[in-house]
Amino acid sequence: MTSLQPKTYLASFTAAVVTVAALVYGAVFLIPGLQAIRTKIDNDRAAEAVIVQQQSNLKLLSQNLEEIKDRQGKLDAETWSFTTEDAFFTWFDGLVSANHLAADEMTLADAVPGTALVNRSLSATLTGSGANLLAAVSAIQQHQPLVAINAITMTPAESQLVSIHLQAVTLWR
Repeated sequence: MTSLQPKTYLASFTAAVVTVAALVYGAVFLIPGLQAIRTKIDNDRAAEAVIVQQQSNLKLLSQNLEEIKDRQGKLDAETWSFTTEDAFFTWFDGLVSANHLAADEMTLADAVPGTALVNRSLSATLTGSGANLLAAVSAIQQHQPLVAINAITMTPAESQLVSIHLQAVTLWR
């Protein structure tokens, strides 16, 4: 039996050396590699969370942009453009003609085009029958872009005609 002990001892020693060598190899090479993999997984999860947050932000920004476009469209419908000033005068002259009215010269306050919206006051005196004047005022109130009537002063004119002095405000950009 004595001859078997050295073989057992040698086998046990070899197994111990192999185990220690495996542990040293694992400690030197595998554990840092596993730590690097763990760090990469953590970084990937953080990057994924950032991407999800960015997608959420983009969705919210897209909704806000649609709301802004909708509001801008409504504002555009209510404002006159300085490039269409002639169209404004043409519209007013057409309104006077369509309602069989006489008009003294209409005045529109001067303004300088800029980036901000500008209020411009409007003043005109219209003369005609009461029904025609009422139709003209109604058409002005319903017109797009907006012409907001501030005041109407009515005075009798000759032979059953009525004269009104109209003061209004328009919004320009």
